[in-house]
Amino acid sequence: MNPAVTAWQGTLGRAELTAGEHKLTFRNLGKNEQSKGYFLGLDGILLKPVK
Repeated sequence: MNPAVTAWQGTLGRAELTAGEHKLTFRNLGKNEQSKGYFLGLDGILLKPVK
């Protein structure tokens, strides 16, 4: 892996949603000092029903 790339895996939290369409937004809040630019990649997201 490129040393300027930081990998993160975690839980974003829990939310109860109403019926209908919803949008997830990801915002880059900074960058690694070794990076020459900005890049946000998302390999996947897992949504689970809350009981």
